[in-house]
Amino acid sequence: METIFGETFMKPILVSKNKSSAFQSIQAAINEAASLKNHQIEIEAGTYFENLKIYQDDLVIKGNGKVIINGNLSARKLGENGKQRGTFQTATVFMNGKGNCLENLTIKNTAGDGDKVG
Repeated sequence: METIFGETFMKPILVSKNKSSAFQSIQAAINEAASLKNHQIEIEAGTYFENLKIYQDDLVIKGNGKVIINGNLSARKLGENGKQRGTFQTATVFMNGKGNCLENLTIKNTAGDGDKVG
């Protein structure tokens, strides 16, 4: 924590591909931020192959350098229930909250062309 002008702020949670970092997964950092009521995540440069689900308010996720979040879920891919996911379950980044901010990130879904993947 850091105190500036009498206000106490939590330091951002850092995500890095570096093995010595506490978080190499963006989703793990999002989950930790929710449990700590921390609202800032900084991601070091790199490509992160993840699909993210955010269920919190006022979260800031900021890329430092070139950050790519690359998901590859497709509508026809089977979900945990053994049935096709459908389009709604294919988001690379799903957010259900207010006041969230994503900054300096490239978000991709590389599942393929619609005719083949749904």
